[in-house]
Amino acid sequence: MSQPTAPSSQNPPGPGGLPGRTDYESVLATRQELGSQMEPALVDSFASQVTDEIRRQLAVRPEAPTPAPTNALGMVVALVSVVMLIPITAIVLHSPAPWMMWLILPTILGINAAYNWSRKPR
Repeated sequence: MSQPTAPSSQNPPGPGGLPGRTDYESVLATRQELGSQMEPALVDSFASQVTDEIRRQLAVRPEAPTPAPTNALGMVVALVSVVMLIPITAIVLHSPAPWMMWLILPTILGINAAYNWSRKPR
């Protein structure tokens, strides 16, 4: 039984190293020579070549870099702090004790700083 021809300079491989046009033509010519009784073996042989090439390419493919972790929770903490600071500021500045702002601002900044400091790798 004839095998499809291997890629050579006159038989360039198809895209990605898979069998090219002349390989397909070779398989069809072999089928015509051998008849339809050998078709299953011929198809299995050609499919095996394609599968082997795909496996070879997958084995040499470099692994995709892992994406950098995102700090979505840190963004949530910061946004909640800003959202809460707006009404707290309005309430405190219209109260009889506006000096409380000097206590509230460092507290909120401290919460954000402590959270971000606890998330840093050591």
